[in-house]
Amino acid sequence: MELSLPQKLWLNRAPADAILEKLRQQTFSVEDLRAYASVQPQFAAKLAYVENLLNNMPDPAENADFESAVAAADKAPFAEETGRLLEAYLAKWGSLPSATPHVTEVQGAMSRFNEYKQYERLRSRAESAIMDYDTRQIPPAGELIGALGSFVTAWKEVAFASQHVAECQEMKERLSGMVAGNAEQAWEAILDSDGRLASIEAAKEFLARYGDIGDYRTTVDNKIWEWALGQADVEAGVRVYDDFYRGIGRHSHKVNSVRRASAEWASVDGSDIYSVLEFIGRNPEHIFAAQAARVVEKLKGVELERLRRSPLKYDNLTFCTLYDKKVCTKEELCEASGADEETFQRILDDERIRKDLPPSPNENSRYASGVGEKGLTDVVFFGIASSGKTCVLSGLLSHDDIDIDEANWSGEYASLLKKYGKAGIAISGTPENFVAMIKATARRPEGVKHHFNLVEMAGETFVNKIVNAMGRDGKLVTSFADMGTQAPEILNNGNRKLFFILIDPTSEGREQALQAEAVNRLKSLMFGKVDGRNPNEAIMRRVEGLHFIVTKADTLAGGPSQAREVVHGILNRGARESLVESCREYGINASDESELDGRPRIFPFSLGRFNVGNIYTYNPADSDVLLNVICDYTAYERKGSFLRKLRQFMTTPIF
Repeated sequence: MELSLPQKLWLNRAPADAILEKLRQQTFSVEDLRAYASVQPQFAAKLAYVENLLNNMPDPAENADFESAVAAADKAPFAEETGRLLEAYLAKWGSLPSATPHVTEVQGAMSRFNEYKQYERLRSRAESAIMDYDTRQIPPAGELIGALGSFVTAWKEVAFASQHVAECQEMKERLSGMVAGNAEQAWEAILDSDGRLASIEAAKEFLARYGDIGDYRTTVDNKIWEWALGQADVEAGVRVYDDFYRGIGRHSHKVNSVRRASAEWASVDGSDIYSVLEFIGRNPEHIFAAQAARVVEKLKGVELERLRRSPLKYDNLTFCTLYDKKVCTKEELCEASGADEETFQRILDDERIRKDLPPSPNENSRYASGVGEKGLTDVVFFGIASSGKTCVLSGLLSHDDIDIDEANWSGEYASLLKKYGKAGIAISGTPENFVAMIKATARRPEGVKHHFNLVEMAGETFVNKIVNAMGRDGKLVTSFADMGTQAPEILNNGNRKLFFILIDPTSEGREQALQAEAVNRLKSLMFGKVDGRNPNEAIMRRVEGLHFIVTKADTLAGGPSQAREVVHGILNRGARESLVESCREYGINASDESELDGRPRIFPFSLGRFNVGNIYTYNPADSDVLLNVICDYTAYERKGSFLRKLRQFMTTPIF
């Protein structure tokens, strides 16, 4: 399986133990990682270390499964339940290096099981065929004779199968004698329902008996060539043909062209359905086109399962190709992705829609910023890179009650987010070191308007200029006022503040640790004291609300309770109690109700329902909750008045 770009980026930064766990969960295979290491030398050293860990790490669950499978094989070696246990063990643990001795033993038991089942089926069929011939003069099918021959060929070198091999050889010879003198019936018997050769061994046997009758020798030659081209490994099938006829068959002159065609087919990534479909499109008459079509049919199920497992990570191009090339029906794609009729059409139109949009922000984008309009409440979103700040901002800007000033501050950037939001496309990431300052107005019922500034800063800015800001002396800076320009200036601009700390529940490994470190460091910056005083006291006295937003809430099966657990995993009990005490000291999250006073809340947030290509159907529910909270903390204007609103919005406390 070719790794996606997000997977490759994750592998580059993930620690060895995290990669090892993914291998054990079979998220990746060792072959996947080796393929990536071959084109990414920097990853090769890490992979070597991971493989060393993997090779020397026994798995208790594997040992338990092994004991269970072996015990079943000892007690009832040919029972159906035994076969299922053996097969399940090999499927689950067959690629685990530390389990190699166990795998070898189970493979032996599986081989005995398979041989016995094959023998029993053939014996039963042969006995029925003999009875039919003796009682009703119905000649045995050539396919059965071929199957007996195939069994003999497959197991003749295996010691434990020697008795069954001898019996099948005897049955084969007996049945072969029954069809002697009946060439036409024998010929029909070795063809499948589509007129193709069912078994190369059967064809060889037929030639041995009837090759000199009529034109059968030429007919068999053509059928064996047809059989060769129909094999999963065509080149191997052609070798069988050429070896059988020793280079003088009717089609031997085509062998070299097949080898050249094989090289062309071998250059195609047979695990990538898009590559295989492109090959068929370029070479509809290619000698390997039929094999390519079989690969597509096999990969179809793989692709549908991958789509079913994670629609939003599935790329739009492959999705559309599966439909355009008639590999999958609309119904199959909708069922796997969970898309309705409207979403399905939106996916098909995605390329056209994106062409009509301006370029999305990247690390080289430049937009206006500034410290914002004086006298308004600054709604500030803190979070590391990829924590979902842009998605939260997009959700608010897409809300029907929000109006933005597109002419001033970061209005151009806000306008861009609105366009992408209207198109249902999630933008990932803010230009590095960029701080967006957006003047917004929320229009509420009865003519009430709330004016405020929305502040989004790049994750790099949050980490480098605030959380880990360094002074000229090389020490961490503890005062927002001394941290430089842009984001620190906004924090120190004299406006009232509403802080939201964003948490990404899907972060793993190093990113997870960085997120926890950044949040705890931010807490210390806000409320920590140096020589008995808080250098940021003046700023924090202007903060009226401090809450948490757990983004990507569509990934949280447990809903709000799971969101709470995510935050608790970052701030332990002591840190949470300290945060509540500090909020009370500074009048943050103030409430007349003691159980709510000073306590931050958690707000799960999702833009809506995501689907293929990271497009989404906007659901304003979570944005509406945040907008209510923002309006609770901001002044409102009505009929010429400009007043402070009594805070009414309450949610369940997190601490």
